[in-house]
Amino acid sequence: MKKLIIIALTFSSLLVFAENKNSVLWRISGNGLKEPSYLFGSIQMVPGKQLFINDSISHCVKISKSLMMEADPKVTVEDQMKVTSLSMLSKGKTIKDYMDGDVYNECYSYWTDSMKVNKNQLNKMLSYKPVFLSSFLMTQFIQQPKNYELEFLNMAGKGKKLITLETLEEQISMMDSIPVQDQLSEYKVDKQYFELLDKYIKQDLPEIENLLLDETSMDVKTLLIQVRNNNWIPKINEAIQKESCFITLGLVHIIGENGIISLLKNNGYTVEPIHQSLIKK
Repeated sequence: MKKLIIIALTFSSLLVFAENKNSVLWRISGNGLKEPSYLFGSIQMVPGKQLFINDSISHCVKISKSLMMEADPKVTVEDQMKVTSLSMLSKGKTIKDYMDGDVYNECYSYWTDSMKVNKNQLNKMLSYKPVFLSSFLMTQFIQQPKNYELEFLNMAGKGKKLITLETLEEQISMMDSIPVQDQLSEYKVDKQYFELLDKYIKQDLPEIENLLLDETSMDVKTLLIQVRNNNWIPKINEAIQKESCFITLGLVHIIGENGIISLLKNNGYTVEPIHQSLIKK
């Protein structure tokens, strides 16, 4: 399950720096920067009622000259066509072919009976790779799902440059480097998602790290997290040395000893948590 959540699964008087390190918003300074940049850890999608962008976050987006994200969240028709062709399993294969029969039957019953997923829609998605099936399942139980990256992009308008760290093709290629069987585990994505969402709203990074990283296989951590993080650091360094940048990355990429926070510190930057609530009052 943790594999799937990971796979599917980034001032002024408005800002108050926290003594503790429980925050999803961080300030990057030092190492010759002329102005600070900001790092925000997100999760792929949240229920609309629980997406909250407070004054501190809004201010950081506003004063930054550019936005940086893993990939452009606005997918063009051309991109959709490319993704569709790359998102299918080998011809004639379905997820069932990569799962133990009893486990598959249990999961299928759970999806249709407990999660109330439409069988016709589900049967079509069974021919897709795990990351796409996982995303589909998440949309079935998240009420009015919203995406932080899209929200930030809309907030920024046309005046800010968008810097992307990867193309969609590169992301899918990275996924394909891990055998399908290794991407799969228990598929009751709703239960762990809401556990993650609760810890995310509380910004409990140590518990999130325990939930997402501790039991994840080394292959998944190496290929999907560490390799990508190391590839991103030179691009992040180049961008923030030029101008103030608001960086949004999946939460799993900023935490842990090989996370972006640690890597930035290792590269001489000061990275400090900005205390702000993700709960509407």
